[in-house]
Amino acid sequence: MISSARFCLQGVILLISLVLSTQIALSIPTTFNEYFLKQKEIKLSTSGLRISDLWSFAVDAGDHLYFLDARGRQLIVFNNDGRFIARIGGHGQGPGEYMVPGAAYIDTSNRIYIVDTQSRKINIYETGGRFLESFRLNSSHGPGNIVTDSEANVFLGGLGVPASPGVHGDWLHKYDSRGRFVRSFFKDMSGQMWFVMLKPNFLFDIHEDVIYAMQINRYDIHVINSDGDPLRSFNRVPRYYRGPDKNYVMDEKKFPSLDKLKDELYRLMSSWTMPQHLEIVSPGVILVQSSANGLVAGCSKKYIIDLWSTQGELIGEAIPCDHRFLCSDRKGTCYILISTNQDEALDKDPEYVIGKYSLTLHIK
Repeated sequence: MISSARFCLQGVILLISLVLSTQIALSIPTTFNEYFLKQKEIKLSTSGLRISDLWSFAVDAGDHLYFLDARGRQLIVFNNDGRFIARIGGHGQGPGEYMVPGAAYIDTSNRIYIVDTQSRKINIYETGGRFLESFRLNSSHGPGNIVTDSEANVFLGGLGVPASPGVHGDWLHKYDSRGRFVRSFFKDMSGQMWFVMLKPNFLFDIHEDVIYAMQINRYDIHVINSDGDPLRSFNRVPRYYRGPDKNYVMDEKKFPSLDKLKDELYRLMSSWTMPQHLEIVSPGVILVQSSANGLVAGCSKKYIIDLWSTQGELIGEAIPCDHRFLCSDRKGTCYILISTNQDEALDKDPEYVIGKYSLTLHIK
């Protein structure tokens, strides 16, 4: 009896110790600098470039920065000190030209891809900007972000039109290296179609020919192989996460004007900790940045970052960040927009200061 009581007492003490240690751990605030070490600040030399808006950002193996200005309809290249180097392609419908560039991507061979959302085509360039080829999109999806696998197959995100009423559409669309449509996959399971109006509404990236994808209205990372077969999904949601109202149904008839509809969409965007960016930032490490929207206890920052292993382990949770994550070199170097005056610079080119950071957490 005495030994049993002693065992129970030890168990209670152990349990209390675990609870206290957990509370102590949770009380220690996570800081951005614990995970990201600043290397330098890069001020882009935008004067005279007629830049309108930073839409998409990429970096190549030579540390050149690719600035996609969708409104200004141009892809501009800077060196790693921010000096302007060149434009790639141009506005038009001829070879190597685009009407409305919606996304830019650089693959592991340093080929540059530009998705033209209006002309529904993809232009491909080599390093230096020489046009190589293009292909048209022949599936029903609205083209969004783009990634490629080791065999130069192209994967585009964007909800495809369902084949028949009541059937969920597909989010991912595969083309082979010659631009031939292969198949669509990843069914929409959300039941909330209003979030399709938000941009971006579907986030994904690829690592070792495995795709990691999520819809912005639910924090659920799905793992899919390059043939479209589901492998698994991450079974943990960050503790701070607050999702949108599951019972909300948008009645567009209640919004007689486009401005009223936009106001409602902005209201919805601020009502949950909405994921905005997903990227493989280092071998084995996934970064997800979400809008904090004032909903995260103890966080006064605009954004919040989670770091996952590709095996589904949450290795860095609720990292506060004041700035928008732009891209990485996939080797641990990350680029973040530190400051811009693009909303105020109406009669001149806006200024952009980019922070170059090293990810200090290493996963083997």
